[in-house]
Amino acid sequence: MDDKRKGEIARAFLKFKLKEDGFEIDRHFRRRIGNIAKNTGLPFEEVLEFSIAIASEILTEVSEPTKAPTEDELAGFEGHGGH
Repeated sequence: MDDKRKGEIARAFLKFKLKEDGFEIDRHFRRRIGNIAKNTGLPFEEVLEFSIAIASEILTEVSEPTKAPTEDELAGFEGHGGH
């Protein structure tokens, strides 16, 4: 199995677990992302960008099938980006 396929499987697994277990975008979000970055050795900005992308995908998938998430719905995720 190549690295690309491993990444696809890891992404699908992560999305499944987050949907199943739930996740919070709250005032501690950046701290949790920082802890993940520190413990994995990955750059904070990359972990943050990936987290926002995954959360946005999940929001899209669980929203009404014919309606994309609104800017307000996405704002909770993007607002934690520090941009």
